[in-house]
Amino acid sequence: SANLTRRFERACDVARSMKPHWKLGRAYSGFTQARLRESRVILDPLVAHLRSLMPAMAGRWNTIRGWQAFAVDGTRIEAPRTVANERTLHCAGREKTGPQLSLTTLLHLGVGLPWDFRIGAGTQSEKRHLDSMLDSLPTCSLLLGDAGFFSHELAQKLDESERFFLLRVGGNRTLLTPGKGESKFVYNWP
Repeated sequence: SANLTRRFERACDVARSMKPHWKLGRAYSGFTQARLRESRVILDPLVAHLRSLMPAMAGRWNTIRGWQAFAVDGTRIEAPRTVANERTLHCAGREKTGPQLSLTTLLHLGVGLPWDFRIGAGTQSEKRHLDSMLDSLPTCSLLLGDAGFFSHELAQKLDESERFFLLRVGGNRTLLTPGKGESKFVYNWP
């Protein structure tokens, strides 16, 4: 905490030397409280601006056959074993594991940068994280994902919103093939 306070004070000194007319806070604790309170006001426009720059950054790789391609994946990250973390984050893995965070990321493949992400307790589902990020995908995008993301509901939602997908399907799924049933969403190949 003392190290963060010193860094904050140094950053304020630099900012004052560059922009003496700026009104700056005095304490690191007040800065963190303001950052938490105002983060959505600051982050939403910043994210929108960064996303608007991605097509130019991707250049000829912005679209592949007319689609903007995105990959989705999730992971769990071990968090420090504190009482607060154990109470809030819970353990999502095997018995005797510590608290974990669940991170799900949409990656713009043309640029190789994150497009959207969700962080939550280790018990949160990457499927639910993806569901909350779907509206951030542009129309005519192509979503690539692992078997953990597949569901008929997701396929239907993507199809109805003019977004396309290629999702690996696990061996525990029954695929509909010509003669056994029709499916708009599932194609089976050896």
